[in-house]
Amino acid sequence: MLLPLVKTSTFLLLIAALCSCSKISSNNNIITCSFSITTAKPLSKDQSVLYTAGITGTGGTISSVTYLDSAGMTTVQNPTIPFNHHVNLKANIYPTISAKGTANLGGQLLIYVTADSIQTGNGCNN
Repeated sequence: MLLPLVKTSTFLLLIAALCSCSKISSNNNIITCSFSITTAKPLSKDQSVLYTAGITGTGGTISSVTYLDSAGMTTVQNPTIPFNHHVNLKANIYPTISAKGTANLGGQLLIYVTADSIQTGNGCNN
């Protein structure tokens, strides 16, 4: 009886780790966010992966975007939004993107990975 519960708990912890978002502080209805997304499965084949970052609602600012490319992790400071960047990755890699920024009250910061024809995303909203 305990084994299914352990498997379920382990699965939920894995999902939480893959879709993390932390609200660092709140000041004058603006929150500082640091969040990331990693695909749940490795790439099925060598392919071009699309990384996207944007802002919706009442806005905010993305101060940095970090993503996995063929050379390792690359960080772009003060990216132009919307941020859309294609990279070529090998099979069996887990694409990942993270962002830092601030969200206004009613605003949302968003990041996405599109790979294997599936879009996976995460956000930080205020």
